Amino acid sequence: MRSLFVIATFAAIAGCHPPPIESGGAATEEREVRIPTSDGRVPFLAGSLHAASTGKGPAVLMIQGSGPTDRDWNNPHIPGENGSGGLVAHALARAGLTVLAYDKRGTGRTAKDPAPGPTTADDDARSALRFLLARGHRVGLFGHSDGASIARRVALTEPRVAAVVLAAAPGRSLRTLLREQITRNILRPAGVSSRRTIEANLRWIEKVVRSARGSPLPAAPRGAHPRVRELARTLKRSPRLGAMARRFDEEPTRELARLEAPVLILGGGRDVQVARADYDALVRAARAGQGVWIPDMDHVLKLEVRPPTRLSEREVLARYGEPRPVHPRLLAAVCRFLRKQLAADRDPAVRCPE
Repeated sequence: MRSLFVIATFAAIAGCHPPPIESGGAATEEREVRIPTSDGRVPFLAGSLHAASTGKGPAVLMIQGSGPTDRDWNNPHIPGENGSGGLVAHALARAGLTVLAYDKRGTGRTAKDPAPGPTTADDDARSALRFLLARGHRVGLFGHSDGASIARRVALTEPRVAAVVLAAAPGRSLRTLLREQITRNILRPAGVSSRRTIEANLRWIEKVVRSARGSPLPAAPRGAHPRVRELARTLKRSPRLGAMARRFDEEPTRELARLEAPVLILGGGRDVQVARADYDALVRAARAGQGVWIPDMDHVLKLEVRPPTRLSEREVLARYGEPRPVHPRLLAAVCRFLRKQLAADRDPAVRCPE
């Protein structure tokens, strides 16, 4: 499937760790950990625990986006090594926070699940949260893209979550985003302008998402675009099809409005996967939230000076894998928010970049 935009957002679709951050801050160590799972189909999730030399204090759990994305946020469908998650983890650890990142099932050093269920990703995030809570940490969640949706759902069911960071998060339903992305990134660039043809393609994909996994692919309508056909086949083969169908019409803002934990919402003006409308909707909905909009940040949380209108899909894909630093404004905003919400404001060991 060549449509980066759809795959990266919905993941119907083992990288290397990034080098340590060399800027100032506490001396840190990284050690491999095993996080027990709740269902036993996979014995443990392999993870990295990044901590200052003391290993104490507030902690943050990193939750990556969709697809085969590992603990550092590298994905085999994206050339090169993105590594944003690892860069954020190292930076927060050097600021004095304890950070846990894990390989989801079938990535990195975690075994593949033969029969994942629609709630498996959420359950694994809860297992990682319990791992940190058992160590006595006060814990915040950092979710990126689809991982932000997981963080939101976990925080709603776990009152011990003290803070939530939602980065490049969808603020509208999967159904709305899928329709928007197919139209904007597949049909319109291909010159498809007929509203009737566009709607036929969109309705067919919706039917595919709602179909039972293992059942035949629903018949394609006349005028189904080749790349939409390719997407339909990819969706149909995906082990996450059931989870997508279950949450297809889920409205993130309704859930976020019920969340009592403090929330930081981060959005970027160079993001071609979620829009300003998603960011605005989340900021309005959050009961105890604050937003930080970074005009020159892209979907993988890095600096992008070129306007998205000047970037082709191929250029965006290549750019994601380039070894660029995480946007400094994001790191500063996340660190200050977590330091305040995790009761670390008076902790001299936690020092955030300006």
